[in-house]
Amino acid sequence: NIGYIRSLRSTPVNRFSIGIQSFRQPDLDYMKRAHNAQQAEAAIKGAQDVGFDKLSIDLIYGVPGMTDNHWKENLDKVRETQIPHFSAYALTVEERTALHHAIAHNKAVPVDAAQAAGQFGILMDMARTMGYEHYEISNLALPGQYAIHNTNYWRGLPYLGIGPSAHSFD
Repeated sequence: NIGYIRSLRSTPVNRFSIGIQSFRQPDLDYMKRAHNAQQAEAAIKGAQDVGFDKLSIDLIYGVPGMTDNHWKENLDKVRETQIPHFSAYALTVEERTALHHAIAHNKAVPVDAAQAAGQFGILMDMARTMGYEHYEISNLALPGQYAIHNTNYWRGLPYLGIGPSAHSFD
């Protein structure tokens, strides 16, 4: 909601992180995400239009059906949208989730570790050519765009997390 995003600009919030996961609808369908690919792109554009310059997105690789070319297209979209920071995670299937149940009952294709490993290699190669620094196993940023809270984790500094599933440390 653009009105909500705009209202955040008048608060101390200065970093906006969006759980895109993939710009491809089949990937989002497989992962049973609540948003669609068009909403993912609209969320980025909305945050940028409102003026969030500390913008980060999350992507997931190793999704069954996601070819290496599909993964490269996701990374190309990072470049096109000029995202300064992003996180990329291999799809993991947690027990007691709908996806775990679907895989266990042969209603969904299981994750292929070799595919995920290959796509991690693509991530490292493309990120480097796109000018991103791979500063943590899952976090990549343009120079000077590291997430302060991520680097503070490693320094043992206190932080406040706000929102669903947020974590704080003091």
